[in-house]
Amino acid sequence: MAKVIPFKAVRPTRAIVGLVASRSYQSYTIDERESRMAYNPYSFLHIVNPGYKYDQVITGEERYKLVKNRYLEFKEDHVFITDNKPSIYVYKIVSFKIRPQNMVLKDNIAVVCYLIDVNLENREQEKSVATFRIIHTWLYENGKWQLLGGMSAK
Repeated sequence: MAKVIPFKAVRPTRAIVGLVASRSYQSYTIDERESRMAYNPYSFLHIVNPGYKYDQVITGEERYKLVKNRYLEFKEDHVFITDNKPSIYVYKIVSFKIRPQNMVLKDNIAVVCYLIDVNLENREQEKSVATFRIIHTWLYENGKWQLLGGMSAK
């Protein structure tokens, strides 16, 4: 049986939560990403793209160390706060929207990619939106489609 353990969440302060949230780093064009980072010092993009602060491309082990450092800077600057007590965080799906992105069909195999926008609500009735990228692989066999596997990322 699974054991659910309360934990202290790390989250943006309420006043700037909308400024911290971002899409996947790779979903932005270079110009979009540069613009968001230039005009929004609170964007999570500053954490996952630490080289922006130094105006250079950083890769490998050094990049991972700098990602950690940028995260810790956000905590030190009170962009992120840690909850005072451990809790269990429960969210209800209020609604969702599926946005097809791409499909590749080869013989009896299909790979389908889509985005799902999910509207959530927590116990305090605070609302939030999360977008997930979903990839499913399907097999057509004996007159019906069967799901072989899937992957999702936020």
